[in-house]
Amino acid sequence: MAQGELKKSDVINMGSKELAYLGDSVYDVYIRKALLLKGIRGVKELNKESEKYVTASSQADIYLKIQDELYEDEEKVFLRGRNTKLKHTNKNVKISTYRLATGFECVFGYLYMLKNFKRIEYLINLIVNLNEGKE
Repeated sequence: MAQGELKKSDVINMGSKELAYLGDSVYDVYIRKALLLKGIRGVKELNKESEKYVTASSQADIYLKIQDELYEDEEKVFLRGRNTKLKHTNKNVKISTYRLATGFECVFGYLYMLKNFKRIEYLINLIVNLNEGKE
């Protein structure tokens, strides 16, 4: 195994807070890329559009729409992330919503660590299409 490569079991055993930390950034970058590819221009418009995807409440809603699309291992990672004990949450978001968003972010951290970029792209395209009412 080359340096920096991890086995699936190594990634599955990573802490869910750490996977969510990474997954938050991965998801954000892929959503930003998708918005640019849609032709949206201007930082103000991009930020406005990205709120439909990257807030905790948006992520929780999106998860509920795509949960049947997740593979078994992704769902296990999600559940572990959802059940993580959280010390800090946004005061304007219910803890149940925040937990769903944390689990959702874990999935993207997990896929990124496995270098499963095709799967990330698939899920992002599905999410964007669902938000546009194309699915």
